[in-house]
Amino acid sequence: MQHLPTISPTPQLPILTKHAVARSQQRGILREHQETVFAFGDLEHEVGRGCYRLAISQRRLMNLVRNGTISAQIADRCRRLSVITDGMTIVTNYKSSLRAS
Repeated sequence: MQHLPTISPTPQLPILTKHAVARSQQRGILREHQETVFAFGDLEHEVGRGCYRLAISQRRLMNLVRNGTISAQIADRCRRLSVITDGMTIVTNYKSSLRAS
């Protein structure tokens, strides 16, 4: 009987640049919240140099809470959070002044 390798359902965690780590500390953004936006973000806007801004829409956040994927507290903290990424690395992150819809 041949054994197939098991594939972990956990997605690859993003790498954070030194700049992203410094800005996270300054802005009080937790790694868990960055990873949530990275994993479930559905709003993408190109920002140049192969990077894009990633955020989670209010509708998507409500569905994630309703399905039990994330808690209401995490959803609230991710509501205005944006990460700038190239798809594998988080370059920086910030809390936007306008809510993503």
